Amino acid sequence: MVREAELADYGPVRGTMVIRPYGFALWEALQGYLNGRFSEAGVQNAYFPQLIPLSFLQKEADHVEGFAPELAIVTQGELRVWDSQIGACDLSDECYEPQTQSEGKGPTPAHAPDQC
Repeated sequence: MVREAELADYGPVRGTMVIRPYGFALWEALQGYLNGRFSEAGVQNAYFPQLIPLSFLQKEADHVEGFAPELAIVTQGELRVWDSQIGACDLSDECYEPQTQSEGKGPTPAHAPDQC
């Protein structure tokens, strides 16, 4: 239905999508409505990194039986090979936990984002 209404379509890379203008307008309207409701409830918005060290995902694999993420692995950027690999993160707890810990809700994570 979303594709037929031309709100969104598949992106050029597996697992991605292109949100078309009408779809984006609907998203912005929904986001505006929800932001108002969240604000009334005292909820604050936050954005989290999409790319995280693979070691974060390994933590999840260690405590979730059968965990097998499907993700892109990035090993280099700016024409240099990085010391550690990073993965494109989706809804994994490991994407968000280190940030909430560094905000005083738990111990500081062992892997700082600048280690990627």
